[in-house]
Parts: sequence; structure tokens; C-alpha cells
Amino acid sequence: MHEFALYGQVRKHDHRRMLQQLAGFSRMQPQDAKEIHLVFKARQPPGVDLVQSIGASHLASQQQQDMQRVKNMLNAGLYYVQLVGEVSSEKQPRLAGNGDVTMANGNGGQNPQESRMSWSFEFKDTPDAGKQAVSSRLISRTSMTDGDFVKFLDQFGYDYVSRYMVVGSRFYDHDTTIFLHKVLQLPQIAADEAISDRSFLSNIDQLPELDSSGGYALQASIDVVDGNNPELKERATRQLLAIKEALRQAVDLSPGDRLALDTRLPITSRLFIRSYTMKRSAPPQAGSVSPPLIRRKIESATTSKAVASFFKPASQKEPEKLVWRTVNHSLIIGQYNVPQKPPQPRTLPVKIAAFDLDDTLVTPNSGNKWARTAVSWKWWDPSVPGRLKSLHDDGYLLVILSNQSAISLKDNPKTLKKDMASLANFKNQASSILKQLDLPVSIYAATGQDRYRKPRVGMWEEMLEDHDLHADGAVDMAHSFYVGDAAGRDKTDKRRKDHATSDRDLAANIGIQFHTPEEFFLDETTEPYEHVFDPTKHLELAKPSCSAVNDAQASLISTPFTKNSPHELVIFCGSPGAGKSTFYWNVLQPLGYERVNQDILKTRDKCIKKAKELLQAGLSVAVDNTNADIETRAYWVKVAREFNVPIRCVRFTASTRLAEHNDAVRAMNPNTMNPENRTQLPGIAFRSFVQRFQEPKLEEGFEDIYKVDFEFKGTEEQKKLWARYWVSKFST
Repeated sequence: MHEFALYGQVRKHDHRRMLQQLAGFSRMQPQDAKEIHLVFKARQPPGVDLVQSIGASHLASQQQQDMQRVKNMLNAGLYYVQLVGEVSSEKQPRLAGNGDVTMANGNGGQNPQESRMSWSFEFKDTPDAGKQAVSSRLISRTSMTDGDFVKFLDQFGYDYVSRYMVVGSRFYDHDTTIFLHKVLQLPQIAADEAISDRSFLSNIDQLPELDSSGGYALQASIDVVDGNNPELKERATRQLLAIKEALRQAVDLSPGDRLALDTRLPITSRLFIRSYTMKRSAPPQAGSVSPPLIRRKIESATTSKAVASFFKPASQKEPEKLVWRTVNHSLIIGQYNVPQKPPQPRTLPVKIAAFDLDDTLVTPNSGNKWARTAVSWKWWDPSVPGRLKSLHDDGYLLVILSNQSAISLKDNPKTLKKDMASLANFKNQASSILKQLDLPVSIYAATGQDRYRKPRVGMWEEMLEDHDLHADGAVDMAHSFYVGDAAGRDKTDKRRKDHATSDRDLAANIGIQFHTPEEFFLDETTEPYEHVFDPTKHLELAKPSCSAVNDAQASLISTPFTKNSPHELVIFCGSPGAGKSTFYWNVLQPLGYERVNQDILKTRDKCIKKAKELLQAGLSVAVDNTNADIETRAYWVKVAREFNVPIRCVRFTASTRLAEHNDAVRAMNPNTMNPENRTQLPGIAFRSFVQRFQEPKLEEGFEDIYKVDFEFKGTEEQKKLWARYWVSKFST
């Protein structure tokens, strides 16, 4: 594992401002962090002999080489290692009422008995020297469970030296951890007491600071599985430099300079930096930071496998098979690699085999609707893993594209614990599935209602970007396919009715073949299906007419909308997304009507007040609201009568599913289809309209009712976008 990092210094009086800057940048509240660091150093010989004796004779040749490296390392006395205890309590970060940053856990006032401690064993090398944009260094981190940690490290040839405490605030931005913190000195005690002693936690405010000026250190870092991988290194560097640029007005972030760290800074700063690098200079000739320890003879119980694995350099360890990252706080991406199975030479065009996850590759192994843990799933059919292996052997790129709305990556303190648990469960389940499959697979999970959610093609486009397949002709579209269970089929004796058509719609949007799991894995025949909503059918309809209802018998007159009186009030009636605002800008605004819109003014009372002001000024007014029921429309009839002007109604006939489609197209295409930059409406907006809607009638007091059917108008490129499937599951 490699750590890429940038460092900065923050003065004491700038601490609060820096917290606010980081909270705004990361869009999250700071997470309180308290760490106890116990420093251990490698013993001089004969300590090395002790390490070598721990099962070394049973090591394989490669492991013996690793052990020799450990022996050489310890003989040179180069490294410190640390036990790091993270202090946590039941309290969680909270938002302050005024929007400022605040911490739920102050530095003082916490009862030590309420705190929980989780320990890990850490090694961090000195950052690589040289003129680099960011610092990089080898790191290793291993969680420690119950046991005598001092005894454990003594078995590895390490002696306890001293301890200190780090307190601060953490922020997260994508893969980056931003840590604003300071170092506190702790009373030095015997090694046996250092693990259990927590007496100082109730009085943290009184602990002396290592930096007497009260300043803070800022570290922005990214952990990368293989720092020698040029692509991963470049990506980490870009992310850190982007953060540096974003924060440049607040703090100067720069790579660690070995010369500066060793010679130019005051002694307190050198000690502070060494707490991170853990590489030490020659041992001091006089003086000691802790009482001399009594060497105890301990019989080792450590296995040779533990020794070899623990001390094996990160650069020589096998990379982690499953690597996770997130995009835009919404899309979860996992890449499973099989090191012992190098990827086959890729020839263009590439064939892609893409699959849904739930009820396609796996299904619950109990009566639950969903499989949410590492042990709650089974293969959808026993043939699944064999079929996937055959695809891999045939040169297909294997991809999983899945909607996972049960997971939230939003920064919501109220649901933080639940959200973290859902994310962990998903990753554990995916890890279990991919480890059993043990093939190179990319998995993409859409958690939000955004461009990544199927049937939208955001996940597919992100996958093409990740695999460098964006060029024309890079993908064999004729032989690529998607398999999923959301296919628009009716209920049968074997399964329930499909909940949506989003999987079939995704394949249509991409332009590749589609199969249901039954068709693909069981070779069953294609079943009848029906799209919940097919936008292409609306494009195939004959051009709709605009018509006016102007008598009690509701006779229709096909005619363009015209202004009948010098001053009049026009109200719209139609679902959100039915085309009301577009009709205003294209038809009524050129005729001189002033617009009143509740989305802008927020309340009906403000709309009525604004309309009255405009009518008082002798202007005609168009009320661009839904006006679903008689009661709401009656307010406007009363206003028209008060000013003695005619009132007319424009009825938009688009169905709620067509309107919901329009709303999604508008929200997902801000640059080309959304001139007013509107966000996507929640499903309740459409359900509420359906529940409240009453067909407008002339008897309500209207001079006429002008009906407008939806007709798409736009460029060919906009038409292609509109004709795609955009809604995962309709609200009505």
C-alpha cells in the first residue's frame, strides 16, 4: 500500500475558519478524531535473532528472503512502528443550528469509561525524496484484536519507547482523507500500563501541546493499493493537486521536504514529523524519553505465516483483489482483479457482457426480498458462475451494473450510522460474490436518482471511461449484451411480476442486445412484455392539435391561441412536466403576458399578490402553476372578478407518466434541455397531482378552456435524447 499526500500548516487563530472551509469543500461536517500513538522501535541484536527464530526455518524460499530483509532492516535500526488506538464514543457529529461547524465530542468533558478503543499496528516509511508534485511513501496498517499487544510486539523484536496523542477533525472527499490536527504530549509510563491507561481522556484540554504556538497540521492523503501503477499514481496526484488548488486561498499544501523535515524545523516540529514518517536518526547518546525497560524472556507463539505476512514490504505484497472507489458521492465502483490470471490481450472492438446483480446473478438464500449481507445470497442458478467463466474465456469484459437505492452516500448526520452499515453490507456481499467467482469483474452501483441510475446510461459511460473504450468502434455493439430481470413481464407461476422495465430500457438506450436471466442462463423462450412507458410512441403519433372549448357543449375548435382581450388572466392546469412553462415562453410571453409562477414565489399568497399588482398595472397575467382542483382555481376566478377581467384556462393533457418522463429528461440534461436549471421532482409531486386533479369546466367561471396536447419540439440531437428511456420506476 502507498500513501500519496500533501501537507500544510494552520495557525491557531485560523483553526475555526479552516474547519469551515473544509466543511464547505467536502460538504460534510467534521468527524472528531482522537488517537493514542504508542511508539515502538526495533531492538538491536540479539533482538533480530529472536525475530528470525519465530518459525523462520519453516518459511518458503521467498519468505526467507523477506525475513532476511527484515533482519537487515532491524540491524540497521532504521524503523519505528506504532500502535495506534482510535478513541470513539457513542456520540456522533452533529450540525450546528446556525450552519456553522461543530463537534459533538469536545476535547474535554468525555468520560473515559464511555470511550471505546480500537487498535491498529502501523508502519509508514519516510516520504520519497525528489522533486515530486506530491509526497509518496510505503505504508502498512493491520487491525489488532484482543490480546497483550506489548507482548506481541516484543515477540517481533520491538520495544516500547513513548506515547503521544493526536486530536483533530477528519473530512472525506471521494478517496481523499483530509486531517486537520495537532499533537499532545502524554505522561510517560511503563509499557504494561500504556495500553490500558485512559485517565487523561477526561482532561484532554490540560495536556501540553507539542507545538507551543497552538498551530495545527493539515494532511490530505490518498491510500493506493499499488503506488507503482502509473495510472493509479497519476489519478491520486490529480486528486490531491485539485484539492490543493481548491484550498489555496486558505492553506498552502505542499509535498514533504526531507531536508526541511530533518534540519530546518524546530525540534518539536521534527519530532512531530517523525511521528508520521517513523524513520529515525542515529540513537541519542544520552538522555531517554522513558524509563529503561526490563527485558523479559518470552516464548513465541507467533506463526511463521504471520511473521512473513506482517513484515512483507507493501511493494512485494499481492495487490488487493477488490478495490473500491466512489464518483460524485453517488456511484460506487469496485474492480476485482485476479493477479495470478493476467488479463488477456485486448483486441478492439471489445465484447461486453453486462449483468444486473439482484435476481439476475444472485438471489436471497432465505425468504427475504433482498440479499444484503455476505452470507445471505446464493447464485440465481447453479449455472451462473460457469457461464460467466465461459464468457471470460471467450474474451468478454464482465461488468455488473446495478441500482442500489437502499444505499445512501449523502452527508446526513441523522442517518449516518444506517448509511454506513448499508454501504458496508453491500461491499461485503459484493466481495463475497466476486471472491467466489474469482474472475476479473467491474461492478457499478448507482445509489442516487441521478444520471447513473438505470435506465440512464451514466454507469455504462463511466465503465467505458474506466476501460478506455470511448472511441468509436472500441465496443463490439453487435455482440455485447445486458442481462437483467426488470423486463416488463407479467406474473407467472414461477416468479412475480417484473417491478419495472429499467433493465430492458437500459439495453435499448445503449443499443445492445437484452436478455432476461431465464433466457440467458436457462435458454427459455422470450416472454411477452410491455414497456411501462415508451417515448418513441409519442413521437410516432400524428401532430397533436390545440383546441378551445368555449361553450357548454364543449365543442372543439382547432385554432392557435390568441389574446382575446387587452387585459386578461390566464391560468394553466396540468401535471408538473406537462409543458406549461415551455408553452408560456413560446406562446404567451410573445403576446405580452406576464408570468406568475409558484416555483419561484414559493407560496400561493405571494402569487396572488404578484398577479394583483400586475393586473392593477393594466397587464395581462399567465399563472404558470398546476392548479389541479376546483378549490385552487376558485382563488383565481375571484381575482379576475375583483379586477373585472376575463379569465381563461389552458388545460395541458399530457399524462403523468409522459410528464414524469419530461421532468427526468429536463433534470438529467441541464446543458441542453433545462434552460431554467430545474432539479428533478420527487414522485410525490406527480402522485399528488393525480389525487387532486379535477377536470376544469366552463361552469367554474372561465371564458374558454384551451386544451394543449404535448408535442416534442427541438433539434435532432435533443430529439434523440428525449426518445431515450429515463425513468427507473414511475410514481403513478
